[in-house]
Amino acid sequence: MKRVAIITGASSGIGRAVARWLAARGHSLLLVARRTERLEALASELRASGVTVEVRPCDVTDAVAVRALAADVATWAHAEVLVNAAGHGRGWGPPEPSRVEQWPGVVEVNLVGAMNMVGAFLPGMRERDAGHIVNVGSIFALGTVADGAAYAASKHGLRAFTLALRQALAGSRVRLSLVHPGSVNTEFGSVAGGREPRDVPVEKWPYRPLLAEEVAETIGWILERPPPVEITELVIRPTAERQFG
Repeated sequence: MKRVAIITGASSGIGRAVARWLAARGHSLLLVARRTERLEALASELRASGVTVEVRPCDVTDAVAVRALAADVATWAHAEVLVNAAGHGRGWGPPEPSRVEQWPGVVEVNLVGAMNMVGAFLPGMRERDAGHIVNVGSIFALGTVADGAAYAASKHGLRAFTLALRQALAGSRVRLSLVHPGSVNTEFGSVAGGREPRDVPVEKWPYRPLLAEEVAETIGWILERPPPVEITELVIRPTAERQFG
């Protein structure tokens, strides 16, 4: 049975960059997101390099759909890698009614979605005593800002979930890693501001942000550590950024 790397949030940003990085190194991929057209476009691009790419549109907040996804994958592949990159920052700003109503959705995607994916694919990894899960956190898991209450709560929760789960897996060869990016030039800012998803030109930032490809390369480095080595938690940020240390 083939081995596959599963990436959520693969339709854009860090998830898409991770897919490209893994494909360039010959990994078979399963791309997961809600935007089917974007997934199919990325899959076509990556298949041109000769790798196997499957696409599964799925809402990671839907536990039933995620369990069905895991059951489907189990019929043709072993989940070797799971990168939970799905997330958003809607509701960013002062606690006004229009934003407050978006808060539960932020936690659902950023925290519950990752929990659903881990809960669905971890049993198979434990049975095989092999696998690597990378959860994409945020520097807002290490501190808070006034406008990011729900987002920070979701990322603090993801950090606690990952670190607690690592303790529960003591003695297992299943590895768990947590990556905390600082500012990254993705669609995050436009979506958080309630605008159409789009990247902001780097030159319009007050300082040079990280690129999604740089975060993906870092995640790739984590995945390529020797089996006895686990990078438990790693912070990556632009050199000019000084939030939370």
